[in-house]
This record gives sequence, C-alpha cells and structure tokens, in this order.
Amino acid sequence: MRKFVDYSGKEVAIMHSVTKKFLTIGDEIKSFRGNRDVILHVEPPHKPSSSGRINNYYAGVYDLEFVRVECSEDGVKREAGSCSKNNRCKYPNCLVPCKQYPLYEGQDYWTINNYDVVWSVWDDVSEEIHDENPDKVYYLVREDACDALIKKLKKEFNV
Repeated sequence: MRKFVDYSGKEVAIMHSVTKKFLTIGDEIKSFRGNRDVILHVEPPHKPSSSGRINNYYAGVYDLEFVRVECSEDGVKREAGSCSKNNRCKYPNCLVPCKQYPLYEGQDYWTINNYDVVWSVWDDVSEEIHDENPDKVYYLVREDACDALIKKLKKEFNV
C-alpha cells in the first residue's frame, strides 16, 4: 500500500467513511452521484481544516476521508487509536501491512561501505536505504563492524 503523509508529517491512509475499508491508488470508488471512478491522484490534507483531495475533488465527494495510521505492537498499521492489540476494531478490514525493519528510530548502528566503517542513526532515510537493499548488514557495536571489515579485507587481499 502506498504511503501518504499529511501536513504534520504523520502517515495517513484513505478510508471509506461508510464501509471503513482502507483504499489506495488504483482502487475503484463511487461518487455521491453514483459515478464510478478509480483513485488516480491523492492529495492528503495540507492543513488541519483540510479534508484532502482524491482525483482533484474533495475526499467527501467519494465518501472518503484521510485517517492517521500507526504501527501497533503486533506489527500492523491501524487507524491511530482505533484498534487494540487483539484486533477488536471498530473498523472492519482495517489491517494495513506494516513494514518490519531491523532497527528502531533513533538507534545507533554501523555499516561497512567500501573500506570504511560508517556510523549512522536509524531514521526515515535509513528505511528507504534498507528498502533498496534489504540484505545490507547492520552492526550494533562498532567493534563488530571493524572486525567484519578486517575479515573482508583479509579475504579480498588473501592475507
């Protein structure tokens, strides 16, 4: 499912106001006049009083709304504050797969880039880099990264 972000930088999803089902680009929708359409263009709310736009119309034209979503302890995204861990939710079919990452936001880690040990702090950019290369190795201890680099160099130079 495509990720949308509102004016405050919080992740939001498109939800049908009546059925409470989550929708995304490519899903079929109906306007209040009964006209069928497909979600092609999405503009999340740009300020608190905005409803956001779908296909250049206010979201309400299609009985849609933008709701904030968050990852819960059991690893699924749900409407913020709506579901408990045991999935007794007031919204049917509200589960949105949650990407799992090896580290959490703000956690220090080290990687090996070419012949350097590089220190970083896990953030949104780290998630994007991880999505591009999910097999990348992360070290929680600098010494472990240094040891791995030494092994790599010994193997490369037959030492």
